[in-house]
Amino acid sequence: MKVLVTGVGGQLGHDVMNELARRGHQGVGSDIAPVYSGIADGAAGTGLP
Repeated sequence: MKVLVTGVGGQLGHDVMNELARRGHQGVGSDIAPVYSGIADGAAGTGLP
């Protein structure tokens, strides 16, 4: 399943993207910030489109 997640720069969006990746779904993230500036924890969500 492909899911669009808005607000991936925030905590909730970050966690949702990681959970989608963990469950084998494809997450596509969007945020008003031009580049990801959240926590660089090496989680799957930090490298998704």
